[in-house]
Amino acid sequence: MVRTAPSGEEMALTGSQIAVPRAMPLEQPHSLAQQLAQQPERDQHHAEQNATSTPPAPPFDAYHTFLDVPYPTPGIVVPQAAHANTPRASSAHVVPLAPPLRLTRDRAALRAQLAALAGAERVVPVSASGEFSVVIKWPGYAEWRRTTPLAGAGHVQPVWRLAVLVVAAVEAFVREMKDAASSEARPDWWVAGIDVERLVLLEVRRTGAGTWQPVLCLMVE
Repeated sequence: MVRTAPSGEEMALTGSQIAVPRAMPLEQPHSLAQQLAQQPERDQHHAEQNATSTPPAPPFDAYHTFLDVPYPTPGIVVPQAAHANTPRASSAHVVPLAPPLRLTRDRAALRAQLAALAGAERVVPVSASGEFSVVIKWPGYAEWRRTTPLAGAGHVQPVWRLAVLVVAAVEAFVREMKDAASSEARPDWWVAGIDVERLVLLEVRRTGAGTWQPVLCLMVE
C-alpha cells in the first residue's frame, strides 16, 4: 500500500524565625544494668533514623538519559524525570520513531518526515477515554501537561498521527515556558534559550491511561 503524507488540515498543530525549644534533660538510669538494657532500644532507634533520613538513590532509568535510550541519538537526551516513576522498561507501550523526528517550522519538511517514518501507518492504542495527554518533565520546570480530545475512534491512532499530537504539545510547551523562570542551575536547559528546531523526538512512552511522555534530545550547535 502506498503511504501518503498527512494533509495540510491534518498537520494543523493547534502543558520568622522559629523558636527551638531547649532539649529536656534525659532521666539518667539508676544502674549499669538499666543502661545496658536501654542500649539495644537506642541502637534500633538510631538505625531507623538513618534509614529514613537517607533515601535510596533512584535507578538510572528513572530519568531519560543515554543509559535509558538503547540506541544512538543525534544529540543530548533531555534529562526528564520519568513520569510516574515509569522507566522505559516498565512503560506499558513504547513507540520509537525511526528515523527520529526533528522538529521544524517548515510544515512541508515535517510532513515529509512523518511520511518517511518506519511503520507510519501502524495503529497504536493511545487512549480508552477519548482524551490524549502529553506530560513533559523538563529539568528546572514544574510538570507540564496538555490534554487533547480525540474525535471518533480516537482510542487508536497511526504512528504518524501520534507523532503529530506529540509535536504539537512539545511546541506548545516551548512557547509557554519561554518566559518562565527555571530552577535548573545549568543554563543549557533553560527553555528561554532553546530554539524548538534544535529538538528531536526520539520516541513516545505511554506512562498511564491515555498519558504519554515524549523522549527528546537536543541538537548541539
